[in-house]
Amino acid sequence: MNHPATDNSRGLVDMLDRIFKVLLNRPSFKKNIQNMLNNIDADAAPGLARTVLWEDMEFTFGLVSALPAIANTFILLGNEIVNQVTDKITPDLLKGFIESMVRDIDVETARELKQNLVSLWNKLEPAITAALSEERESPGSLHHMTEEGRHAQQ
Repeated sequence: MNHPATDNSRGLVDMLDRIFKVLLNRPSFKKNIQNMLNNIDADAAPGLARTVLWEDMEFTFGLVSALPAIANTFILLGNEIVNQVTDKITPDLLKGFIESMVRDIDVETARELKQNLVSLWNKLEPAITAALSEERESPGSLHHMTEEGRHAQQ
């Protein structure tokens, strides 16, 4: 996992955490965010996707090269959110919240997204599996070092 930030140079996510801690104590910030959230125009998302992908390829490739760090950030963020929700919100309250929220989700497009993701995953899986196998076999990999340690203990 990529961890470019050190104790001496805090990273982007740490900065966002510190900024949000300050801003969430400001009613005007929360009001502005709520106003923006009330005006989300989801129908414009396909156009945004095309702009981000094709308007400036240098920018697009910069985003693509950051995907592992972005993915790891969202994995850790999502895992912590699930842990916090599981620990602090009762199942009944969560069930009621989810039931009301799901009514507003475009289920048909969500199904299409799922099908497209599965199709893309099936096309990319051989490359992903090969890359993971190579990583496991690399002498400097964590997996390889763990295996060497196991064999040394036997």
